[in-house]
Amino acid sequence: MGLIKKHILIVDDEPANLELLSIIFSSEKIHVTGVQNPELAVSKVKEVIPDLVLLDIDMPIINGFEICEALKKDSKIKNIPIIFVSAKNDKKDIVKGFSIGAVDYVIKPFNKEELQARVSIHLEHSKTKQALEEELEISKGIEKKLRESIEKNNDYEKVIDANMDIVFMIDMFGNQLYFNKQLEVLLGYKRKDLLGKSFTKFIPKEELTKYLGKLKEVFLKKRISPFETFNLHKDGRLIPVEIWGKLAKYNGKTVGIGTIRNISDRKKVRKALYESEKRYQYLIEKQGEGVGIVDLNEEFTFVNPAAEKLFGVSKGKLVGRNLKDFFDEKQFEIISEQTRKRSQNKSTNYELILTQDNGQTKHIFISATPEFDDSGKQVGTFAIFWDITERKNSQLALKESEEKYRLLTESMQDLVVSVSVSGRLLYVSQASVKFGGYIPEEEIGNHLSKYFQNKPELIRAFKLIKDIVLNHRSGYFSFLFKAKNKAPFPVELTYTPEIVNGKLKAIHMVMRDITERKKARVELRSSEKRYRGLFNGVPIGLYRTNLKGEILEANTTMVEMLGYPSQETLLKTSVDKLVVNFDNRQQELAILSSKNIINNYRLQLKCYNGDIISVLDSARSTHGINDETLFYEGSMVDVTDLEKAEQAQKDSEKKYENIIENLNDVYYRTNASGKITMASPSAAKTFGFSNKEEIIGLSLASWYKNPSKREEFLALLKINGKIKNFRTVLLKKDGTELFVEASSSILLDDYGNYIGVEGIVRDITEKRKVEEIIKKSEEKYRLLTETMKDVVVSISPKGEIIYISPAITEFAGYIPKKEKGNHISGYFAKKTDLLSAIKLIEDISYNHKSGLFEFLLEAKNKNNFPVEITYTPLIRNNKLTSIQIILRDISERKANELELEKHKHHLEELVTERTRQLEISRNKFKNIIDSSNDAIFITDLNGYYKEFNDVTIKRIGVPKNELFKLNLKDFHNKSGNKSITRYFNSVIKTGQKVFTTSYTSKSGKKIHIELNGTLIKHEDKKAILHFSRDITERQEAEIQKLKIIVQTEEKERKRFAKDIHDGLGATLSAAKMYLNIFKRAELGSERATDMLNQALWLVDNAGKTAKEIAVNIRPHDLAHFGLITSLQNFCERLNSVGNFNVQFNTNSIDIKLDENIEINLFRTINELINNTLKYADAKNIIIDLNKGDNKIVIKYSDDGKGFDYEKIMNSNKSGTGLDNIIHRAKLTGGRARIYSEQDKGMSAIIRVEI
Repeated sequence: MGLIKKHILIVDDEPANLELLSIIFSSEKIHVTGVQNPELAVSKVKEVIPDLVLLDIDMPIINGFEICEALKKDSKIKNIPIIFVSAKNDKKDIVKGFSIGAVDYVIKPFNKEELQARVSIHLEHSKTKQALEEELEISKGIEKKLRESIEKNNDYEKVIDANMDIVFMIDMFGNQLYFNKQLEVLLGYKRKDLLGKSFTKFIPKEELTKYLGKLKEVFLKKRISPFETFNLHKDGRLIPVEIWGKLAKYNGKTVGIGTIRNISDRKKVRKALYESEKRYQYLIEKQGEGVGIVDLNEEFTFVNPAAEKLFGVSKGKLVGRNLKDFFDEKQFEIISEQTRKRSQNKSTNYELILTQDNGQTKHIFISATPEFDDSGKQVGTFAIFWDITERKNSQLALKESEEKYRLLTESMQDLVVSVSVSGRLLYVSQASVKFGGYIPEEEIGNHLSKYFQNKPELIRAFKLIKDIVLNHRSGYFSFLFKAKNKAPFPVELTYTPEIVNGKLKAIHMVMRDITERKKARVELRSSEKRYRGLFNGVPIGLYRTNLKGEILEANTTMVEMLGYPSQETLLKTSVDKLVVNFDNRQQELAILSSKNIINNYRLQLKCYNGDIISVLDSARSTHGINDETLFYEGSMVDVTDLEKAEQAQKDSEKKYENIIENLNDVYYRTNASGKITMASPSAAKTFGFSNKEEIIGLSLASWYKNPSKREEFLALLKINGKIKNFRTVLLKKDGTELFVEASSSILLDDYGNYIGVEGIVRDITEKRKVEEIIKKSEEKYRLLTETMKDVVVSISPKGEIIYISPAITEFAGYIPKKEKGNHISGYFAKKTDLLSAIKLIEDISYNHKSGLFEFLLEAKNKNNFPVEITYTPLIRNNKLTSIQIILRDISERKANELELEKHKHHLEELVTERTRQLEISRNKFKNIIDSSNDAIFITDLNGYYKEFNDVTIKRIGVPKNELFKLNLKDFHNKSGNKSITRYFNSVIKTGQKVFTTSYTSKSGKKIHIELNGTLIKHEDKKAILHFSRDITERQEAEIQKLKIIVQTEEKERKRFAKDIHDGLGATLSAAKMYLNIFKRAELGSERATDMLNQALWLVDNAGKTAKEIAVNIRPHDLAHFGLITSLQNFCERLNSVGNFNVQFNTNSIDIKLDENIEINLFRTINELINNTLKYADAKNIIIDLNKGDNKIVIKYSDDGKGFDYEKIMNSNKSGTGLDNIIHRAKLTGGRARIYSEQDKGMSAIIRVEI
């Protein structure tokens, strides 16, 4: 059976809350139903009958309390537990929730884990309670049937064993005469353990007296009513039980019969109900609001202490009193009317004025719910009373305050507005007419944004409103106000949030015209700036001295000019001590004394660090009322630094001019009217002018082919202050169109005024042609993909579909437009295929490799079917940008493969039978192999020796008894073991394999062998028969042969080098000569055209010649730069002359090898590339050369058409190319493995030990 889910129904009018609660509780064990419309809640509960209801309270039309009351009235659903989940945290709401039947009350925001725990507990309680009720009903029925069955003696055993309780029979002495099967379930005893024994065996000592009394009672009164006690389980646990018994006749004897029921769950429920009632009682007693119950005559039958306090009576005196005692006639009529409404099963809420016995009045709010008995008759009212006297007083005070606020705002010159959280105007004061020309009544409901002149300030205001909503902060900010009756003007806006119940209700704002304040601030800043410029801000030292020459005041420049650490240090000295030549100082003071002023008097001063500087001193004497000289004040200019600054400025201007002069792009600058005031020399060349001076003064607007583009350019520049890569068409001097890209910025003076534009203009005519070519190429690609039968797909590195061709509709029933943006996971019928695909994408992202992949496609228009995908990664800046995929239906191929597998199985059966027949002739075979010159031996599939001839023992050099303990891998190194493993796997898979390797015998001799392995049956187990032939002499002959081949190839490479020098070099030299003549010829002349055509023809011939010999060029840089650099240069040359791509990767840039090994490895890679270019028709070649522990590993692969490797190597027409590659690897002491299949490219792995 499957898992039975619990069902929770959630009622909440807020979609976000509904979604959150659904996410929290949705699981494998719980099913969730959400109801957003509260009016549908009751009908939905009746429809689905959930196990529990989560209910919000504050909802429109019908609230949670009313829904709960409606549910509790229906007998079919009244027992469904209800939990209120609400933001209402008032105690009166909590009490009311419990009073109308809720099992719990959770306040928002809630703790997720706490809410889950509460729901889990109530679901369990509900389950237990329901189980007990069902069990009680079932037990009653079974007990009834049991009693009838016992009396009728009909099917006794079946009925009793079907009972879920223990059914027992005892005699009057307490000995057990019978138990049903439930004895073992409840108490763990077998029937044989207790039959004939006293019942005291499973009775706790402390319960024994109660049991004996009940036993006596049953034999005296003939029956006992059910009673609760404990039984002792066989393992020692106490089990709470309920026991019932009566007398009966059995075989003519009086016996006691009865049932023992496990009431553990009932105890838990009782405990939970007791705790719930206790908590409810606590809430009622501790509730701050008054709680009471009145009967139909309006007399109190129950009240809590808070109600007694509210009605002004002492403890215990309110019960029995009538509501008439506390309300006047008019108020009591309201009470009577509300009582009539409640008789229709409706809860009511209303306000009254209560008069206490002492005459004091209070405003109270009443929430009343009708009380009904089990027959549905109303018996009274449950009511909660709140003292709202203070709230009423506050409301009155608020009304008075609002009136004062209105009078205040209407009399203010400032504009007062109130806005909602969304920025809509709720209130506008009358000042808006004079303030901005707006009519208040017409502005209500408009958005605040209409008053903002500038977009950045509006965006800032939106951010500010968000901040107010989150943080409830007051503050102010300034912006440019958009008026109807005058030009925009600056205002200062002061804002204050209005918070109600912790939420932002509105924002109150006061706007003040600060135009005059702005002007005053500008003037003040200007004045302060002038002052700072005169004293601390200018590069002139200002000072004041007394008549003795002591410095009284000096500005920062003066301190820095003289190198003093601080002003305080400088003020401790005098000008006389600073002067190098005191006579000059005396002469200056004499002139100053006679004329009261001196200008630009040259002095030499000593700095703090001892340096000497030259200054120009200008000073004057300041006089008092009586014309007496009070002090001297003046300024000093450091002429030394000024000269350095002037020289630095000249150098800087020269560098700037050099940059402008040498720019390939056009630099320009215009004034405010758009006329060119500055341009780089490249401007004249680009736009067809004689020189840049000819451009100065021209209007840039006249160069635009389309004037609207000029207007668009200026509009964007005005908005953003700068613009980048703006494309347009400009006209050269001769009217020729020029496609350009402009990047410009606005020029402002020190006061922020617009004075012009500067920027860079780039000629993109050629770039645009390339873009057009790319666009046409993309269109061709689109047409190609749309006409293909196979499906073309592009996906992102995350697996999302970027493009899918229309063929997918016929292919699998999908619509291309709807699939764009979807993840590829939706197309996989099998999860294992999807996981493999995700792993493959990760591998493509890392290795950037192409390949094939098969999976079962989930189709829309037919059954799922197998497909094969060809994937190719698109790489940009060494990063994966997308993956191109072609999907092909391989249903037929799979069917053929299945048929082939059946044939293969049949052949394997034939081979097995043949092997068995061969086993019969084992003795004959043994004689044959013992007479062979080759080592012949048999191993198990793991490589351990089982049988061997004498040649094997002699060649290995190990005694016969020891050889049985050895493995074929024991005579090879780690690298050789991997090859042996592949050899074994190939034999096991294909039945036969020829393999060449070498090993070291026990004597230390290296022996080259050719292993021919065949899968056979040996002692009824699969084994491998090996024929091992010593080919050491043949290998040495092959090596000698390869050395001759290498020498011959080296001569051939020299010839290639000569061809390049004499052929390609001469052609390129001639092309250079024609280009030099073209450069000196007049542009556009017939001679220039002829020279350019001749040069292009020669370059074309040079390209053809380079393509012919580039792939075979002699690696003359191998000896100078080593293997890695030579291969890198070789691959770069191939990429530059071919329509294919060669990718070379290595983990080391500094590999030093023996010269012969380097040459052989280089030639081997060269041979592989030659074969690919000649025969494979490949577009991509990947070469990985990695250095490991004492070995070099080269991995080579292409995406060409491939070939049948085994067929070629076994044919008489085996090409020398593959032979050369294999033998070159052997020549270096290594080995080469070549893999290829038709239409699947080829790969090779070369390992060389170093």
